[in-house]
This record gives sequence, C-alpha cells and structure tokens, in this order.
Amino acid sequence: MRFTEYSPSVIKIYNKEGHVILEDISLVAIKPQDGLIVGIGEEVRENRESFDINSPKRLEMNEMVMNDPKLYKKYGEFINTVVLVGSPLKNGTIAELEISKRMFMYFLYKAKIFKPFYKLFKPRIAVCVPVEKTDVEAKVLREVMLSLGAKDVLIFEKPYSAVVQEIPSKCSIIIEIIPEQ
Repeated sequence: MRFTEYSPSVIKIYNKEGHVILEDISLVAIKPQDGLIVGIGEEVRENRESFDINSPKRLEMNEMVMNDPKLYKKYGEFINTVVLVGSPLKNGTIAELEISKRMFMYFLYKAKIFKPFYKLFKPRIAVCVPVEKTDVEAKVLREVMLSLGAKDVLIFEKPYSAVVQEIPSKCSIIIEIIPEQ
C-alpha cells in the first residue's frame, strides 16, 4: 500500500447554527499490509511515537508485551507491525480517496452528527476549503461527501468565516478544511 505523508490539515465541523462541534487534525495511522486504520486525528499526533517501530516508547511496549501472555494475545500482532502515519489530504485537497472517506466518516461519528433518521432524510453538507481547486479535485471532494450519506454538497473556496452568510440554511453540516501553512 502506498501512503504518502503530507502536512496535516485542521478539520472543523460546524452545526447549522455555526457552532464548532469538532476540531481535529487530518492525521491517520495505517497498517500498510492490510490497510487497517489504527488511529485517526489528535490521538495520532499525541501518541505518534507509539506508531514508530523504532521509538523508545514502542520498544519498551514491545518488551512489556512479550513478557506478558495476556498482553501478547491482545497486542502481539500490532507490536511488530510497521505503521505509517500521514495525512490523506494535500493542501486541503483529497490525495488518498479511501483513507479520506474513512477519516471523514470517523470525524462525523465522533462529532455525533449522523443520526438514525439520516438514512431517510440525508443531510446537505457545505465544505469550506480556502484553496483554489481544479474541477477534478472538487469532484473528488464531492464524491467523498456523497459517499458519507450527503444529499447535496456545496463547495466554497473560502474560509467558513468569509462565507457564513452565503451558506443556505438547508445545510445541516458545515466542514471546514484548513491546510497547514
């Protein structure tokens, strides 16, 4: 599996009243052998050395797991596995499609956005990315949001604060992607 490390973007999710309900970072820790995601967001940034196989923390954890049969049963497979850490977004645009879908789904569930009735009444999503996009990049971003269950997707190439008046009241979810400078 190919996974390139890009600089992470800040992801903010707003409700329709304009309140920030989640602010996280687009970091993902993934096992390249099978594509399994083992960490997303701030937890990856805070525990980055846990994913580096040669870090002192990981080596100490390895020794502890090897000496305890219960821990080995639980973490044995993970302890000797290489884990790649990076962002599936490059300058606010989607670079890794499948990983981005899973990351955004995680953020929406973490923000407690999706409700059972969304299967019947799909939400409209507005996405604010203060970076100019090509038609292909906008299409990929739209595809990701539609795959999350959106009825309609509006894409703004400005920060949320600049387009707050332009966003229709029908949009129940607003996602802002702020590329790291």
